[in-house]
Amino acid sequence: MVYTGDSLKTYNKVHASGNTSKSYIVNKLYTMENGKKYFVNSKGYMHFLMIERFNMPDNTPCYAVRDYMLTKDNMLKDNGVYSRFYDTVNEVKEYLKQLEEA
Repeated sequence: MVYTGDSLKTYNKVHASGNTSKSYIVNKLYTMENGKKYFVNSKGYMHFLMIERFNMPDNTPCYAVRDYMLTKDNMLKDNGVYSRFYDTVNEVKEYLKQLEEA
């Protein structure tokens, strides 16, 4: 386990919210009670996937999934964009649904 102290408490709270068992499948996407998505990578780090709005250079709005990793000091580290850019939020939600079903 990579987490201790407060970060371990956060990890356990999130994992209990999105998974009924104490174990997890590496890189499987889980949904928390509040609808947010997360997964645990092969090194044991928890990642949160959030839909965010961006503006293209011509100011056209678009949407993508941003990856935030829970660090050992209980902070969220921005790991950048996890998906390609989509025209609508519904397209991003469909992408996440496909990830969750995989």
